[in-house]
Amino acid sequence: MEQVLVSVVMPSYNHREYVGRAIESVLKQTYQNFEFIIADDGSTDGSPEVISQYDDPRIKFIRFEQNTSFGACEYIYQRAKGKYIASICSDDMWKETLLEKYVAFLQEHEEYGCCFCKPDIIDENDNMIEDSEYNKIFTSENHAKEQWFRKFYLEGNFICAPSMCLRRSLYEELGPFRFQFRQLQDYEFWMRLVQISNIYIYPENLIMYRIHQEGDNKNISAPTKEVSIRGRMERKYIMYDIMENVEDKFFIKAFENDLIRKPDAEGFCVECEKFGVMLNTPVVPAHAAIFYYYKHYNESKFRNCLENYYQVSRGEFWNLTGADHDQWYENIKNRNLAAQLTELVNSLKQELAQKDAELDAIKAQKN
Repeated sequence: MEQVLVSVVMPSYNHREYVGRAIESVLKQTYQNFEFIIADDGSTDGSPEVISQYDDPRIKFIRFEQNTSFGACEYIYQRAKGKYIASICSDDMWKETLLEKYVAFLQEHEEYGCCFCKPDIIDENDNMIEDSEYNKIFTSENHAKEQWFRKFYLEGNFICAPSMCLRRSLYEELGPFRFQFRQLQDYEFWMRLVQISNIYIYPENLIMYRIHQEGDNKNISAPTKEVSIRGRMERKYIMYDIMENVEDKFFIKAFENDLIRKPDAEGFCVECEKFGVMLNTPVVPAHAAIFYYYKHYNESKFRNCLENYYQVSRGEFWNLTGADHDQWYENIKNRNLAAQLTELVNSLKQELAQKDAELDAIKAQKN
């Protein structure tokens, strides 16, 4: 295998207990042709002193004296020189063959722009967490890029960001992660990525992804009221912006089974179809569809087709804008909770019926 250069990038913040293990997991890779760019984002717990102990010519370390609110992340991506960019967080760990397997795959499959994998979930003490919700979130299935786009848009994020290995040329074409988003910058990037490239989920767990639900080190996605509010705000804009900018042909192919009218039907309007997808998808905040309507209403084709062929009048739209969408979120959450409880009850009923059948069989044998 050609030994192309890989840029390994790692932002660090207040992970003194873990950053050494993260660094060592990179240095122990079976694939050794890499540069290792580390930026500490104003840690106050002694993390920079731990990082400085590692004397390896491949390590390029910059220390920011004050926290830059993801400025360290921007720094490391801008300085990447390798053919591929692989990311790791300062509290996670790679398995030794991650780079070797990713590089081999990407070198042999030019049609793929990026590799990910499903992670092993670990706690603060490196113990495996078998029943974590994250095990249900991160997918190991592969799809065509149009299917990925639809899945991301309709269902949410299914990718473990620290497992990423991306062609640098693709990163330069796409532009950077948009760090105006704190919660969803990776999710937004994936939806832009799959519009121009196939992605591949490697069929092995090659990373150990650490979960902190509480304390100073808790994950930025850990469930808090602030995270929930900010996530909603970011999602409103992202879902509007992504739909506004996706190419029409790509959209039609991605959502061909969701279209209200077929492309060759009288009155078909791609903007109306986009509005319909946004309006009928629970994960998409209603505000995103409202903003899209405001943007396109003065286009005569959109307005005419929406009212005459898609049967959405201006009055009905006003009803949408006057609804309590905070309550809408609560209804969605409650419906999801109710569905989970129903699934649990049905599962318990099945187990009970099976036990009853086994008991009846034992009684029959005795008789």
